[in-house]
Amino acid sequence: MRFISQYKQFGMQVRAIREMVLATGQVQVQVEPIYIQFWQGDVSEAEVAAAESHWGVFAGRTVERDQMTPTPLVSRLSAFDTDADHHPWANDPAVKEMVEETLLRKAGGKDFIYVPRPTTLPPWPSYDEFAGNLNALLKRIEEDGYTLESVLAYEQSPDGPQRDAHIAFLGEEILKRDAAEEGGDFIGA
Repeated sequence: MRFISQYKQFGMQVRAIREMVLATGQVQVQVEPIYIQFWQGDVSEAEVAAAESHWGVFAGRTVERDQMTPTPLVSRLSAFDTDADHHPWANDPAVKEMVEETLLRKAGGKDFIYVPRPTTLPPWPSYDEFAGNLNALLKRIEEDGYTLESVLAYEQSPDGPQRDAHIAFLGEEILKRDAAEEGGDFIGA
């Protein structure tokens, strides 16, 4: 799940620490706290549009050197992705679910919003049921006016079938086409 904040490197505590003081005066941690940190750098255009739609005018927005042109909004936003593998809890489904539930419950205010992942549609409605071989698929793509790039993007997307043979074949066909356009020879792997 993706969340976008209107603040650079927004951070928050998702789960509070719970401690118990022992009779000896020592403190024993019962539940470790969970902190999350939004980061900058991989905010998509769709997420920028969602931020603009949700927050409208951004207070304190900076301007370029001409003192008229607002700086790009993307330089102000930060993102948090619960599916990233660098989180300490990435391999713990229960903790991930708790983090997502907490973020969803708190999203929508002034700090951050939930931005659903856009779905990738197949090149044509019955693409997933296409029964021909790879050469027949290539012929269909050319005859119907689809692009190799759009079919490859769908194959590789989380919404697509992600078939290794199709991905390799389409990638090779794109390389062949590009080499032919440049006048060079293509040497397959």
